[in-house]
Amino acid sequence: MNKKNKKGAFTLAELLVAMSILAVIAVMTVPSLRDDAQRKENAAKVTKAYASIAQAFDYMEAQLPMTLWKADWAYEQLEKQLNIIGEDCFPAVALRFPNGDGDSNYGSANSYRLADGTCARIIITDDLGELSSRWGLGSGKYKATVSIDVNGANRPNVWGQDVFLFKLIPERGLVPSGAETGCGDKTGNDDYLNSGTDLYGCAAKVIQYGKTTE
Repeated sequence: MNKKNKKGAFTLAELLVAMSILAVIAVMTVPSLRDDAQRKENAAKVTKAYASIAQAFDYMEAQLPMTLWKADWAYEQLEKQLNIIGEDCFPAVALRFPNGDGDSNYGSANSYRLADGTCARIIITDDLGELSSRWGLGSGKYKATVSIDVNGANRPNVWGQDVFLFKLIPERGLVPSGAETGCGDKTGNDDYLNSGTDLYGCAAKVIQYGKTTE
């Protein structure tokens, strides 16, 4: 009877081996799960901030067509619509693209910290600008540029990971980068986010799929 029980039980050595395997699996899996959760959290934050700013612009458009906006008037109205708790929050460092290439240091001027902790750098001009193909928004004019950073000066400061680009376009409203041309792979795989220096991380797909680039 005792021999039978011993034969069916795990030895101490076998238990130690099994525990070691489980520990290795945990070490490999937990960081991945944590990163995935962070990517989803960042996507949720930028989606919320985008909705708030777009709503503010829509309200302003109802008061006066954006093609007639002057920058001073627009900033005054925008500050009334947004729940601003601070200023000059945008990271004054050189940003990077998803593929690792470096971008410019845009400075912290004209940036506003919203109540949810996100930071929005909003550049409104008196005249309309010309859309660039690099933004994936088609051709035409734009009135303002909005860059949303979900964690302020904290790293990684990468387009598509914690910084996202939008353009305010007449008759279209606030549009995320990549909305017109797409971002490479349209099947839902993460490859669509690795768009080099074009599309600036493709905010459109980040919002659509609810996950930022790695």
